[in-house]
Amino acid sequence: MTPERIEPDGSMSLWLFLVPAFGVVAGIMAIIWYGIPGPDNEHRFVSPSGKYALELAELCGEFTCDRIAIYEETITSNEKIRLGCDINVEDDHPVFVSITPVWSTDEKKMSVGYSDGEAVSAILQIDFAQSCHTDS
Repeated sequence: MTPERIEPDGSMSLWLFLVPAFGVVAGIMAIIWYGIPGPDNEHRFVSPSGKYALELAELCGEFTCDRIAIYEETITSNEKIRLGCDINVEDDHPVFVSITPVWSTDEKKMSVGYSDGEAVSAILQIDFAQSCHTDS
């Protein structure tokens, strides 16, 4: 008995398509993920009670820096609110290299001493009720 000859019908196996397609998509995602730069400096400070937190970050380009401050308040164990805060730091190079936070006694304000490690050092005062808000 001789084996039957099977004629190809021109169709491609599904696996021969899916595996390379998945590899291409994963490669593109990796390029995007690693191509977006992270912040130059990033700090997170939690209040003594643990109910409040402040995140400070900066990302500097060739001529300018973008800085953000995010205030977080824990409402319940599963619920938190996060608000963006206005900060006015105009330097064109990273200055959040060294930071010393000081929380007020009621934890509604914070003084942030910052330094670039060389010449620039200053204090940033943040009143969370006045400086932090939603975008709406």
